[in-house]
Amino acid sequence: MPRISTIVQVFVASPSDVAPEREALETLIAEMNRTWSAGLGIMFELVRWETHVTPMMGGDPQSLINGQIGDDYDVFIGILWARFGTPTPRAMSGTQEEFERAYARLSADQNAPLIMFYFKEAAIPISRIDPRQIESVQKFRSSLSDRGIYSTFEDLDAFVTSVRGHLSAVAQRFARQSADPIAIPAPPKSVELSIEPIREDDLGLLDYVEICNARIEDMVAAMEVIEDATERVSVQFTGHTAALTELTTVGTSPSPKTVKRLIKRCADDMEAFAGILKSQTMILSLHRQAAFDALDKSLTLSHEINAENNSDLQELYESLSSLQRNLGGPMHQLTGFKETTAALPKMTSDLNKAKRLVVGQLDALIEELEKTGSTTGNVLLSIERML
Repeated sequence: MPRISTIVQVFVASPSDVAPEREALETLIAEMNRTWSAGLGIMFELVRWETHVTPMMGGDPQSLINGQIGDDYDVFIGILWARFGTPTPRAMSGTQEEFERAYARLSADQNAPLIMFYFKEAAIPISRIDPRQIESVQKFRSSLSDRGIYSTFEDLDAFVTSVRGHLSAVAQRFARQSADPIAIPAPPKSVELSIEPIREDDLGLLDYVEICNARIEDMVAAMEVIEDATERVSVQFTGHTAALTELTTVGTSPSPKTVKRLIKRCADDMEAFAGILKSQTMILSLHRQAAFDALDKSLTLSHEINAENNSDLQELYESLSSLQRNLGGPMHQLTGFKETTAALPKMTSDLNKAKRLVVGQLDALIEELEKTGSTTGNVLLSIERML
């Protein structure tokens, strides 16, 4: 039977000064498709003017881009740094016009896209400083405060980490919707791929070893995402604490409104972190189940086929040992962060909600890591006896 995959179109809008981030999206989505197409039947398609717009005359450039891109994409990713972009006849920049078109769909609930906006907070080279452009970016950023939650990043690695976690959550959302089409007024586009699936009874020992090793690598990658996200939210915490300390030591007491605004930023960072934890925990669970299922089958076949040749067992043992070594650091880090989060004072409803989300997701993640560690330890003992 042919395999059905759900195509989720991701449109990226940005000025030219974040070209590295635009290119990184191409690589990231290709990498994620290797995971989600097989696991959940989800494939992302990156839509951007460089690849989806052809040369054409008959209107201003932005209107021609709008006409060719259309409004059928499922996810909108906006990125801004030091430039706001070139004005159009309808908006202060092409990026703003593209955002407003997407937001109008969201407001009207007409096949509304998921809108994710990212602001780069890296130092701006002197040669790129344009006060008017920077002011426009800041005004636009302020205008988003009443329209939703945006994300910030300091460098390319942080951007990739954040988007990977957010798109993982998007993939799971569309996978759930595809499984229950009655609940979706306008589900994303589906295409039929003429790929003959591999029958499970066609798989052999080396296939199962390869599957197991690949899933273990995916688990390690997910833990690296979690570790990186935890380190970054810790840095954000430190920054917010320092800002609050500075406010209280300048000689005058800050207004409750100022303090509450600062706490809101902290809560927003925590909620974004909780989203990454949720998506990566599900990824870990999916890959753990696939890895140990393949491992069980490979151990059975190894006993039947290679009673005297233990090279495949040794390879599996080394992969599992590497996985077990990679569990220790995140476990310690996450447990400490959970204690820190739980101890935060009950200052505002935003902060209390964010605390509850983070602690809940940390509990689920720690449970998943403990389950993985226990199973890994038991299997390692079994392989040692076989070797």
